[in-house]
Amino acid sequence: MVVEKVKKQHYIPQFYMRNYSELEDRINTVYKKQNRTVEKLLIKNVGYNRYFYDLTVEELQDFKNEPFFKKLIKSNMDVDLDDEKATVQFVEKYFGTQETKAGAAFKTLLGSLSEVDDSTLLSSSIADFLTSEIKQILAEFMTLQTIRVPSIMKQNRSILEMLELPLDVPDSVLLLVQLSSGIKERTSKHMIDNFTWNLLVIDKPENARMPEVAKRFPTKEFIISDTPIVVLDDVKTKEKMFALPLNSKYLIQLLPKTEERIEDTIISADRNEVRIMNEYQLRFSDSLVFYNQKESKGKIEKFFSELPRDYTHNSGSISGLI
Repeated sequence: MVVEKVKKQHYIPQFYMRNYSELEDRINTVYKKQNRTVEKLLIKNVGYNRYFYDLTVEELQDFKNEPFFKKLIKSNMDVDLDDEKATVQFVEKYFGTQETKAGAAFKTLLGSLSEVDDSTLLSSSIADFLTSEIKQILAEFMTLQTIRVPSIMKQNRSILEMLELPLDVPDSVLLLVQLSSGIKERTSKHMIDNFTWNLLVIDKPENARMPEVAKRFPTKEFIISDTPIVVLDDVKTKEKMFALPLNSKYLIQLLPKTEERIEDTIISADRNEVRIMNEYQLRFSDSLVFYNQKESKGKIEKFFSELPRDYTHNSGSISGLI
């Protein structure tokens, strides 16, 4: 039996875009580099590259011939390279398996959140919604999304150049080396053990206070992009913090633990926090930004058309959170 190859390999999982969008199988998309908006774009036609994660036959055979990598891949990806099902698309298949698990966790979490009103939610314990199993799956999802997207893979390429290592290593091979190293397990454990997990809720949507900020920054919803995992410097500890938008209303925020930050909580999202999260999506996305509210469309377009390109396109620094 011949198995048809997957051509459109999504680096933004389709389930994630569907959970975010209020348009079922479509999503409002801004093409950042052209500052061009396409409303109601089919989700299956965005956030992918053709054969993005495929190995060549020769590359696959090289991994099969190397006992060290075979062992790592079996241990950390649960893939047996001696199995005939381990084809040149086994990395794409691996991501598909991970996405199925993450999709179920998102559905459970968002479903439970939607069943309570905002006032009840804000007085609830986060443990009522974010179980240890869901937290583990979300940590793994965040880890994978921080290494599989084009913007991060480009950074990996620049690291090779900085270290004066050969530049002819394909992105798909570099990614497989990362996956086989156990990065998912190590990083997700670090996120669970060393961070407080907060749920930010936009319960009172507001525009930014200053008119010049309000016209360029959406603050009534969380937006997402093709680099959806926010990674910022936490001003209190000078360490990295992370954030994952669940949809346009809810966001999971991971802050380094301190003596004051010892419990996971549910918090009403301040409009400035929403702005910071959205500024990251706008500036550090590779080429795609997504939104729901019609009002956000004009703000995003103004952000890219009125502000300097060296600010809006993946450069400089961004302020951390308190």
